[in-house]
Amino acid sequence: MTTTKRHKASIPQGDMLKKSVQSKTWWKTYRRLLDKMPENIRRWNAALLAMQLGYGGMKIAGEICDLSQPTLHKARQELENGQVDWDSQRQRRSGGGR
Repeated sequence: MTTTKRHKASIPQGDMLKKSVQSKTWWKTYRRLLDKMPENIRRWNAALLAMQLGYGGMKIAGEICDLSQPTLHKARQELENGQVDWDSQRQRRSGGGR
């Protein structure tokens, strides 16, 4: 009987996460991923990234995701208050947009 060794992927935390997020390769990959998402899910993912980054995370996430600080703040409030519907097909509120 053979045993296989499982490698646990390490997820950087704190300053290590901030350093890894600063690389251009990471930015390009994350932006491609976000471009495939609907507007609301993109906003919530950016807010989650900002929360993981900690102090200064809103600014870094805003630069990476090309979202404003008020948009990220709104998304963070929605996440904290449980107002997130990940399965929602609607991108804007009814009456929103044009």
